[in-house]
Amino acid sequence: LINGEHLGTASSLPWAVRYTHPETLGELGRAVHPTAGGDELLGDLLILALVVFGAIRWARQPGLVFSLYFIAYSALRASLSPLRMDESDVSGIAVPQVIGVLLALAGAGLLLWVLRAERETSGLAPG
Repeated sequence: LINGEHLGTASSLPWAVRYTHPETLGELGRAVHPTAGGDELLGDLLILALVVFGAIRWARQPGLVFSLYFIAYSALRASLSPLRMDESDVSGIAVPQVIGVLLALAGAGLLLWVLRAERETSGLAPG
């Protein structure tokens, strides 16, 4: 974030970053989204809160907290990709965004599998 290597889209938000050093890698003087240092950090802190809450609440269900983390981080990464200018794209969609969506779907499948396994081991499964 400090040297401007993460190129974000233009932003007028209060936490936008404006690079002023003439040798910055970022666009000089333009306010941009701080995707790596601001937006992703806030998202990671929210995910941490979710994981800690999940670990306290659902500690006895193996795989549940990991599944929640897997889904949340993949969704965060996919949602931040449109705010970055330094990612390669395929047909206008950033590669990390595609991967994030696919991994979030895989995480949802893992979550369903974990919940089904928990239900079967607790004797709540039908017939």
